[in-house]
Amino acid sequence: MKTVNVKQWILIHAVLLIITNIIAIGLNSIQYLVIASFSSFLWFIYLGRETWRQYQPVAGYANWTTFLRLVLIAAILCLEADLSNRMLFLLLGFAIALDGLDGWLARRFNQVSAWGGLFDKEVDSFLVASMATLLYLRFQFPVAILLIGLLHYWYELLLYLLAWQDLKTPPNPIGKYVAAALFVSLLLAIILPFNWSVWVVFIASFFTLLSFSISFFYKYRATKIMKNRTF
Repeated sequence: MKTVNVKQWILIHAVLLIITNIIAIGLNSIQYLVIASFSSFLWFIYLGRETWRQYQPVAGYANWTTFLRLVLIAAILCLEADLSNRMLFLLLGFAIALDGLDGWLARRFNQVSAWGGLFDKEVDSFLVASMATLLYLRFQFPVAILLIGLLHYWYELLLYLLAWQDLKTPPNPIGKYVAAALFVSLLLAIILPFNWSVWVVFIASFFTLLSFSISFFYKYRATKIMKNRTF
């Protein structure tokens, strides 16, 4: 995996998702977001060809599971107008459940890689952005839901502007738990009464903002440590 090319992809992908999300909202159609995202992911898969060629079967079980999840998400979103709320809930719930499977497969078959981890994380972010857009378009959620959906991409842009992408930081202690809670809240919002679902998503969004703030603080602290070492 060529690090420079992947860094470029992260930046371009973030900008693309933000722009196409705005277009999707303006045209009242989530399909534009799906087409742009899926095309970008195909480019990412091409960039990772040196990594996935090392595994048997090609790409490895974990990465194939992540790709299957990506295809499933894209299909659900393209067909969402024809799906009932219950069916939408079940299908998106299955897509979220697959998130745990790819990580387990990577560890089980010794196929853990930086490329695979990034692929999994970006598919997660795409799912969050898509579900947030879906809640806004289909369920008339407040526009603030779009900010939470795109928070990952705005964060990546901020790190790029500050030149903090490569700073090494400790793991976020609440990151994975908050991410799981956000997934569950967005999913429950499909079937819960509107007033309840807004509060559930609001609470999960608050902790999501807190989690990103912690990650940003770790990045900031890393810059201070680097400056102190230069003196």
